[in-house]
Amino acid sequence: MKPYSMISITLCSLLLLTLPLHLAGAQVTAPETCKAAIKVVSNIDYKFCVSTLNENRTFVFLDANDTRVFANISATAATTHAHNVITSIQDSLRKSPEPVTKSVLMHCTGSYNNVASSWGKAVIAINEKNDDVAKISLREGMTSVISCETQFGTAGKLSPLTGMNVVSAELVTLTYAILEVAEKNKY
Repeated sequence: MKPYSMISITLCSLLLLTLPLHLAGAQVTAPETCKAAIKVVSNIDYKFCVSTLNENRTFVFLDANDTRVFANISATAATTHAHNVITSIQDSLRKSPEPVTKSVLMHCTGSYNNVASSWGKAVIAINEKNDDVAKISLREGMTSVISCETQFGTAGKLSPLTGMNVVSAELVTLTYAILEVAEKNKY
């Protein structure tokens, strides 16, 4: 057999092997998912969305032909962020803040423990394609974030956590919007 015949056979074999993958569905990208999410919730920041979805991929080889993968990535990023907020609060408490701030920070520690737990449950629910439970868990966590921020205002103090609370809200909003997109795409 001539060498160019072997090359032709090899190329045809590769084409036949990859054709089913191509026909199974196009890959969903982070930018496409973010554009679709913005159609659901218009105040999502596109750059924040794309960077969140791209930076939090745990596997270099992760390709998505399912928008739910991005909902999982966003919810996991939210959960990780909640744990980072807890660490930040603990660091602030070690600095012996004045009593009122200390009391509110203690409240926020409890709130963010609830947040991390709720958003962890949302990740599990997303993986199980149980969107109703995921959305409830996301809302429960967000209620705790709001409670944390509100306690500072009630105490007459400026919240040192406002920036982190805003990021929490952005991550949950993003996750919720991506879930809506996934539902419309029927996974």
